[in-house]
Amino acid sequence: HKAAKKYSLVPAIISRFVPDENVIFFPNSTPPERMVFEIDDEYLDFEEEHLAALEERIAENSHSAEIDELFDRANKLRFLQGNHYKYDKTVENMVEHVDFVKQRMTCELNEEATEILHKGLFYTHGRDRNFRPICILRAAVLTTGKINYEEAMNAYFFVAAYTIKNLLVPGKAENWDSIIDLNNLAVSRLPLKFTIQFVKLMQAHLKCRSR
Repeated sequence: HKAAKKYSLVPAIISRFVPDENVIFFPNSTPPERMVFEIDDEYLDFEEEHLAALEERIAENSHSAEIDELFDRANKLRFLQGNHYKYDKTVENMVEHVDFVKQRMTCELNEEATEILHKGLFYTHGRDRNFRPICILRAAVLTTGKINYEEAMNAYFFVAAYTIKNLLVPGKAENWDSIIDLNNLAVSRLPLKFTIQFVKLMQAHLKCRSR
């Protein structure tokens, strides 16, 4: 028997890819809005100042050990930027995220969530010209009336956790492009409660990941 071929989830050419300023920072953002956080050099002066202040707030929190175990400097800055450099709000968000990761971003699926993915509700396909994965939500699947919305949420965060672990490349491609495929579906047909909760959880727990 011939040995099975091994395929990498990350294209080999990405090792030669050097992100430019418009990939590292969101174009024309003031103050600079970072999209690449895993770097060897120091951050910008104002970022370092905010990080130092955040570290003091974390040290004062009763959950400081759990925060420091889950968050490296890059992820601390992600959450800090995502919370508009508000220290108390950032620490509160981090504490919530510690529990959220244990509950939803485990890279494990039950049978119902697996079936939802098989229906094509969420999937990744290809990359953009800067090697960021493209994640697609097929909204029509939500309107079939046969979807458990809680399990749909779990399915999405499984895809997100899998993408972060296997498809992103630190220092080069650290976020993904999100496309909502409506396919002639009116936005008004989307389940409102699910949509609101979905957006809220994305904004809270996928800081600087989805574009």
